[in-house]
Amino acid sequence: MDHTARLDWQITTSNELALAHEEKNMPSTSEPLDSGIRDGRDGWVEPKEGHQVNRTISDSSRRVVDQETFRSIMGAFPAGVAIVTTADAQGQRFGLTTTAVSSVSADPPLLLICVAHTSRTLPVLQRTRRFIVHFMDDDAVGTSSLFASKSSDKFDSVAWRSSATGMPLLTEGTLAWAECETESESVVGDHVVIFARLVDGAGPSEERSRRPLVYFNRRFGNWVPAGMQ
Repeated sequence: MDHTARLDWQITTSNELALAHEEKNMPSTSEPLDSGIRDGRDGWVEPKEGHQVNRTISDSSRRVVDQETFRSIMGAFPAGVAIVTTADAQGQRFGLTTTAVSSVSADPPLLLICVAHTSRTLPVLQRTRRFIVHFMDDDAVGTSSLFASKSSDKFDSVAWRSSATGMPLLTEGTLAWAECETESESVVGDHVVIFARLVDGAGPSEERSRRPLVYFNRRFGNWVPAGMQ
């Protein structure tokens, strides 16, 4: 096997938390979602007219692994760390930490994010239909832990600015970012998969060498190219 890179894990006590703690979006503890807007009671109401949602119903009678086995399996897959931010019509900001992000298409440019039913950010994502995905660098352990928490003032202690459309854009610890507009949603299991079109963004700066933050086995780590110490 040609090993082109390795993972250098520099673990601290603060890194041992399961990031899906509040938002439940990290693969090792992830549980993706039901789409619709919360009606203030237990459950969901149907989306507004024009809000495209595809519902996928799995057969619960079929044999599956238990949740702990699922988390153990998925936790063995290293993934980059992303923070998703958005804001409601009143300007209140919301955000979550996740690894459940994937490119979908280059033409047109599309990506997807998976958000758990239990996420407090989900209803805002569904109403606003616009958000920013930030891919974090290895200096952003603290910020990534913060956005995985239940804190109600996540933006008070981080550097950010408003994008041209009023979305909160993190300006420190961000390796690359993409502002997105929702195209459609699919309800899959206990998550909602949001497909979105990239309308703005920027890749990594060439001014200095930066490494992505990686999440593996419920811990943060650094990605190091093979042959480098």
